[in-house]
Amino acid sequence: MLDPIFNPIVKSSQSTSFGPAELAKRQEVAKQFESILMMRLLSQIGNTIGCFDDEDDLAGQQIQGLFWLQMADYVGRNGGIGLWTQILQQINQVDTARAVDSILDEAL
Repeated sequence: MLDPIFNPIVKSSQSTSFGPAELAKRQEVAKQFESILMMRLLSQIGNTIGCFDDEDDLAGQQIQGLFWLQMADYVGRNGGIGLWTQILQQINQVDTARAVDSILDEAL
């Protein structure tokens, strides 16, 4: 079983004016994005490895696709690779910058 490598509470998200529900929603979006990214990454890794059973039929390709999908889902549910924290920080920084821009626009 995989242990989470890094699962901190993101400090930058604590200092924002977002409520707990909004923060949870943003964390979920960041984790889902990381899961999709992991699925694409593992899919490409699977393409470089080749077939498991030397069969190039459609059923074999579907099984391999399901395997990589389940692997990405498993990694995501067990802590991921920690990229979601960086994604969450970027989401918060963009919203903070937008808020500052709107305040400055109103002041001018």
